[in-house]
Amino acid sequence: MYKDHNIRKINTILLLIFAFMYIPQINDITENVSVYNFVESRFWTGTLYTVIVLAFAYAFIFFCKKFNKKVVITIECIVAFLLILGAFLSFQFRYVKYGGVIGSYQIVTKNSKLLPKSTVKLGQELEKLHKKKNTHLYVLTPDWVKVDKYDHSLAVLLRQYSPSSSIISAIPRYHDFNNKYFKGYKQEDDDLYKDYLDDYKSNYNKFKKMLSKYPINCLVTEKINTKESIKSLGFKYEKKSCANKKCYYIYYKIKK
Repeated sequence: MYKDHNIRKINTILLLIFAFMYIPQINDITENVSVYNFVESRFWTGTLYTVIVLAFAYAFIFFCKKFNKKVVITIECIVAFLLILGAFLSFQFRYVKYGGVIGSYQIVTKNSKLLPKSTVKLGQELEKLHKKKNTHLYVLTPDWVKVDKYDHSLAVLLRQYSPSSSIISAIPRYHDFNNKYFKGYKQEDDDLYKDYLDDYKSNYNKFKKMLSKYPINCLVTEKINTKESIKSLGFKYEKKSCANKKCYYIYYKIKK
């Protein structure tokens, strides 16, 4: 089996992958290409899963040559079932506060587009606002929100359903936003909006100063308690966007 040309090629590829991940100097290439640590971690996880699958396949081929094929298939099916059952139970009880496997499945079925319906609805509402005002929207949103007990990257994922908007809160994550008005926009600027939403009274002046630097014409909040404060900054309350008990409030800047 191990003299098979295709198996040798697969093994060689795996050895090269491990070399690019573990050998000093060579693994610098992987780190630079990955950019983010979580990308490299996912690559590593994918490689381990590949090794497990291949080991299972190699064992199957090897034992089929040595023993009765039907017996080997039966044993491997039992082992596979036990592994799947173990993984299911492990996830179910380890992440019980999120609902485990069953709870996760319910979330997926409830959000058929693989994004929270509240995010999809918000994107659609921003598109309607864009058409109504006939202008490009420069939108500030909370960077992360809680949806179905999970952290959700609203600023980054909202762009999929609001192509006519520039989600300014996503700039710190993606530095390729080519707009001369937002060249100096940094994480510190985005944090001012977060601080303002957390305590709008104490951070009012700082946020107002930041707004004067950039042509931001749309704000999205999770709470209505900032309504009067935001209106005093020159914004008009436009609409409430809700889906699956998750709501957002949209404000548009009044043109002077």
